Amino acid sequence: MYIEPNVFEERWEKLMHDFSLKNDSWFKHMFDIRSTWIPAYFIDTEMFGLMRTTQDLRRLKQESLDAQTIKKNPKLLTQLKIEKHALKVYTHAIFTIVQKEIYEALYSCLLDKMDKEEETEMYVVKEEKEKTKEGSNEEKQFFHYKVLHNSKDESMVCTCRHYLRYGLLCRRCFWVLKNKNIEEIPEKYIMRRWRRDIIPPELRSRRNRHGNENIVVQDSVNEITSVVYDCVELVGSDENMLKVIFEKLKLLKKEVEAQVPKPSKKKDDIIGNMIGVSKPSTIEIQKPPIGNYKGCANDKRLMSGKEKAIKESKKRKFTCGKCGRDDHNQRTCDKKKKAKEQAETSEI
Repeated sequence: MYIEPNVFEERWEKLMHDFSLKNDSWFKHMFDIRSTWIPAYFIDTEMFGLMRTTQDLRRLKQESLDAQTIKKNPKLLTQLKIEKHALKVYTHAIFTIVQKEIYEALYSCLLDKMDKEEETEMYVVKEEKEKTKEGSNEEKQFFHYKVLHNSKDESMVCTCRHYLRYGLLCRRCFWVLKNKNIEEIPEKYIMRRWRRDIIPPELRSRRNRHGNENIVVQDSVNEITSVVYDCVELVGSDENMLKVIFEKLKLLKKEVEAQVPKPSKKKDDIIGNMIGVSKPSTIEIQKPPIGNYKGCANDKRLMSGKEKAIKESKKRKFTCGKCGRDDHNQRTCDKKKKAKEQAETSEI
């Protein structure tokens, strides 16, 4: 529900008075900066560019979304032709939002008053408030909105400013369109960013992405892609026709596979087809040598004293053949040295 600034200030004043909060410093500060956080003060500002982001334009993500949009059609909730038109022009995510508005326009909105002045019609549409508790005996509450519609240029605006915020028509506007037997959403109110055909299939082709020099082949691929895409679009949700197209495409695929040699399964060839560049026969650019930087840390962690002792205990131990000790060998044994010295002195 959207209110005017003067209504907000009156209700704020009453709230502060009822709960004795007039002297509270935090509430005073929040009221001073009310223009930065209360929607009533920037209700006329176009914010649909900030409220939502566009679809991810990466190729794999885009093709996946396109496949879902083509293969899976959401269930229609009404018999209105304008809902079918919304399904045709919007992506699935946006259509879900618009479909709810169309449904509520049909079952929750009623005409309260209508005035006409020259080419402008003013509708006062009342909307039933949803019940907060089941089984509540409270009387129905209605909120009133004004919708201005110009029959000359088909422009329309609602006091809720829903289109300025989200770039989508509200349920009151859809009620007016239904009341005037308009079967399609006016083109001026279908933002390009929400359309399912924002990116033509030919622009998503890999051949257009990697600078293929064969312009004739590139144009042929674009035309074939566009023809298949247009056929699927024309058929829409007709399951029988979709099956017929699918069977014919399968037969065509078999004919092509019989005439065209199978693509190579080598890794280099597959990568070359994906990026549009084949692997060169000679590699002129080599990887730069990688040296150890001064002060670079060692990959091996420091061993604890216990680990060092265990490692030493597992080593093979040698004993001296002369004295039997394990702290030296026979060549460096002191007993051997002494015997050698005694032999030299006896000869003298």
